[in-house]
Amino acid sequence: MRRTFTLLGFLAATAACGDGSTNPPAEGVDTALVVLPPSLELAIGQTRAIGLVILAYVKNYAGKTKNVAEGLTLVLKEVEERGLDILSPWKTGTLALPRLHEVAAAINRIRRQG
Repeated sequence: MRRTFTLLGFLAATAACGDGSTNPPAEGVDTALVVLPPSLELAIGQTRAIGLVILAYVKNYAGKTKNVAEGLTLVLKEVEERGLDILSPWKTGTLALPRLHEVAAAINRIRRQG
């Protein structure tokens, strides 16, 4: 199933209002239609989950485990037991569970760029 929404219209409306409401966009604001294919939605959800897994590792396990792999394994085990919603303070419903090697690859890319 494909989701269709007016991303620019929503962003323009929330920026114009300043209160986060979804009032109509300001006059002259482009409200182009954005259609995300399911594969892109999955990629975005998995990318967000990777970032949240890294954040959970840093907050809960960094410096407390033998190495990064052990800490990430503990985070992913906790996610498998309790669900992806534990990674975020709110329920998004769009996160996709990453594998250990995908999270480790993201950390390695950060290390190489730093």
